[in-house]
Amino acid sequence: MNTDNQEPFIKKMPLPKVAIVGRPNVGKSTFFNRLTHSRASIIDPKPGVTRDRLYGEVHWGRTNFELIDTGGLIPDDTEKLTQEIKKQVSFGIQEAGLILFLVDGKEGLHRWDEEICELLRKTGKPVILVVNKIEGTNREFHSAVFYKLGFTDTIAISSTHGLNINELMEKIVNKIPAGEKERAPKPPKLMIVGHPNVGKSTIINNLLNSERVIVHNVPGTTRDIVEIPFSFRGDNFLLLDTSGIRREGRIKEGLEKVAVKKTKRAIAEADLIFFLLDLSSLGIIREDLSIASFLEENAKAVIILLNKCDLIKEKHREEYLESAKKALSFLGFAPFIFTSGINGENLDFALNQARRILLAYKTPLKQDEITKSLNEIRAMRAPRKGTKIYSLSPSPLNPYTLILKTNNPSGIDKTYLKFITNFLHEKFGLEGIPLRIKIKNTRQKHGGPGKIRRGK
Repeated sequence: MNTDNQEPFIKKMPLPKVAIVGRPNVGKSTFFNRLTHSRASIIDPKPGVTRDRLYGEVHWGRTNFELIDTGGLIPDDTEKLTQEIKKQVSFGIQEAGLILFLVDGKEGLHRWDEEICELLRKTGKPVILVVNKIEGTNREFHSAVFYKLGFTDTIAISSTHGLNINELMEKIVNKIPAGEKERAPKPPKLMIVGHPNVGKSTIINNLLNSERVIVHNVPGTTRDIVEIPFSFRGDNFLLLDTSGIRREGRIKEGLEKVAVKKTKRAIAEADLIFFLLDLSSLGIIREDLSIASFLEENAKAVIILLNKCDLIKEKHREEYLESAKKALSFLGFAPFIFTSGINGENLDFALNQARRILLAYKTPLKQDEITKSLNEIRAMRAPRKGTKIYSLSPSPLNPYTLILKTNNPSGIDKTYLKFITNFLHEKFGLEGIPLRIKIKNTRQKHGGPGKIRRGK
C-alpha cells in the first residue's frame, strides 16, 4: 500500500516507553490496568489472554511515560500462535527503554522465568525485576527465591491490592527521562469490526506495512482493543483492531463475552467504522447481520469493506455486491468497497473515503437547505392523510439528528422516514453518514394538540 507516510505518526514530544514482560498468568494485565488507571487489558485467570501489544499512558508526578503490555512468553513452545506472540513481545522490548520483568511471587521461580531472564540480559537494556502477587505472604521469603536471577533492582508488589506500587513507580521514574505530557488533540478513531477470522488484523498490518498485530487462522486471536496511531497523507488517525463479534447465542465462555462487550463499548465511541465482510465465506451470515444492526442502532458512520476479494474472480464481484446490498439494505447509506488485506487492493481508496466522511461530519447541515428539501419531499410524496409536517431541523446536540415536528406522529411511518432519509442522503451527498429523524408531536397552529391516530 502506498501512503505518504507509512510510519505511525510521531508525537511532538514522544514519551519514554516501558515494557512489561513475563510468562503467562503472572498478572501483567492487572499490573498494566493499575498503572494506566484503565481496564484496557482483559483480565482472566486463563493464561495467554493478552496476545497483541497494548499501550497506555502513565503519569506520575512530573514524569509521563508510555506503558506497553505484552503477551505471555513461553520460550520453548513452537506452536504458531505462541511464536506470533513472541514476535509481538520482541517488538515491544525493542521499543522500550526500560523493561519490567514480572514474575509470580506466589508460585515461585519457574524455568521459563530463567529463560526469559537470559533473553532480557542479551538486550542490554535496564530491567527491574517485579515480584508480583505477594499479598498475604512472607514478602521477603518469596522474593528471595528470585535473587538467583541476578537482577540488582528488585521489588515485591501486589498489583491486585496496590502494595508497593508507589515504591515501584519511584524506581521507574528514576530510570527514565521525564517525558512531556501529550497536548496534541486526539485523532479520529477508525475502528475495524467484523465476525471472527474475517481478516481484520491482516488489513491493519497491510495499512501499517508491519506485523503490528497477530494474524492467525484461529478465530478470536485478537481479544483486547488494540489502538494504533497511524498517519495517512498528512492526517493522523487512531486505528482500532477489535475482537471478532459473534452473535450472543454462540458466545459460551466468559472471556469472549468480556471481549465482545469491550468491542461494542468501543464501537459506540469510535468516529468511523470499517465493517468487514468475508467474500470467501458463504455470503452474509447471521453474525454480519447482528453487527450491522448494532451499527445502525448506534448511528455510526460506516464504510463496508468486501474483504478477501483477491479470492473472488472479477466477473463474480457484482453478484456478491448486489447480494450484500440487499441483505444490508438498512445500512444503505454506507459505501461498499472491495478490499484485500493480502495485496492491499483499494485500502488507499477506503482511507480516502474515511477522510471525506469525517470532514463532512464536521460540516453541519444548514437549516434553510433542510427546509427547502422538506418542501421538495412533501411535493414528491405526502405523509398519511391528516398528517402535517411543520418543520425539520437539526438537533443542537448532533446536526445529523433531525427533529421532525408533526401533528400526528403515527402518520409518519418507517417507510416514509426511509424515503426522507434517502432523499437527504442523496441531496447532500451524505454517503457513509447516518441520519436519524426524531419525531416530535407539536401543537397545531390554531390551538390544542393534534390528535394522534393509532396505526393499524
